[in-house]
Amino acid sequence: MSNPGPDPRELPLLTALRGLAALLVMLFHARLILFPQWKEALAAHTQLLENGYLAVDLFFILSGLVLGHVYLNLMRGTDQPLRYRQFLWLRLSRIYPLFLLTLLLLVAWETIKQAQGLTYYGGPLFGSWGMNGIPAFEGPFNRLEALPEQFFLAQGLLTKSMLAWNVSSWSLSVEWGCYLLFPLLLPLAGWQSRWRWLAALLALTTLGGIHHQLGSLDATTGIAAMLRGLAGFVLGLSLLPAVRQRVLARWLNNDAVLAVLVVLPLLLLHLPQSLPVSLALIVAYALLVYAAAIQQPRPSPVFSLLENRLTRWLGDLSFSVYLWHTVLLLAGVEVLNWLAPATLATWYAQTGWLAALLGIGSFVLLTLAVSALSYHCFERPAQRWLRQWHSSTMRKTQLATAGRAG
Repeated sequence: MSNPGPDPRELPLLTALRGLAALLVMLFHARLILFPQWKEALAAHTQLLENGYLAVDLFFILSGLVLGHVYLNLMRGTDQPLRYRQFLWLRLSRIYPLFLLTLLLLVAWETIKQAQGLTYYGGPLFGSWGMNGIPAFEGPFNRLEALPEQFFLAQGLLTKSMLAWNVSSWSLSVEWGCYLLFPLLLPLAGWQSRWRWLAALLALTTLGGIHHQLGSLDATTGIAAMLRGLAGFVLGLSLLPAVRQRVLARWLNNDAVLAVLVVLPLLLLHLPQSLPVSLALIVAYALLVYAAAIQQPRPSPVFSLLENRLTRWLGDLSFSVYLWHTVLLLAGVEVLNWLAPATLATWYAQTGWLAALLGIGSFVLLTLAVSALSYHCFERPAQRWLRQWHSSTMRKTQLATAGRAG
């Protein structure tokens, strides 16, 4: 079964936005483990990395818009419409293989730690929190009791109090919940829907309620996490009718507006988060996604800066980057502490900004290299194989059903 996807001529720039969001989430996590010695100094100048977790909300908005664009006509079509279970298989084949691989690698590493008598190590920051030295399968993230729900992509709802295993995967669990609800949400993507603006307002109100309750939008477990993801997904879906009708394209399809809408979220991420700032950021995300989706390809400076081979490549790798960077951080620092503790201690003793740039740059390049290898050698082949297997199984079932009927 082929993977229907959006025509890039219709929805430009969205792939690039995914790549940029993945890099921001990566740096948000890396500041805790890879370069904690610069964490406070960076935060004194900008909150950009401290607020990097909010890039996940951009992912949810993008997901709602793109999936609505891809599947609206297919699921509503009168000529062999896409069935619900087919849709779920298409989505599962996209997100599950790589997630499972990274999870199994983390489990394998914990097994090695247990056999070698190694304990949890997360660097000096986690050490200051009293977390280093915890036995294998009992650490702050790789807890044995938190493992079962991982295999069913239920960790976003069922994991108690703290993220576990591949910590980025909480959003995959929430995303899967949005897929399960997709047929109920799809009417919001219709041009005639009278409820899409009310749904968008309800989504913003929900996010406001989460921020009011938690003091931020950093909801990663339980019902609050599901509501956070669902709100972003609904916002993305509600944008689709206007994207297809190209509303305001005459005024928005230019470099000046595009530049302002790219810079605006970055400025808001730079600020300490409050309820008004966080909601303004979500609205800025929605405006950016909408404006990006209706841009016409053109050889102009801002458009070319955002839409080129490099940014498309980063966007293609975004899912791999999103999952692999946490594996490299969580397991990588422990491997280094086991094999080369003196070298790791020397790194954590560095305080110069040149060392920071070299270290962070090296980690980014390593993550991109692993992600590229994973994308081409595992992620895409596994997706193709699963979809071909499913398509073949369906054809056999249909032939058997037709034979019995005849």
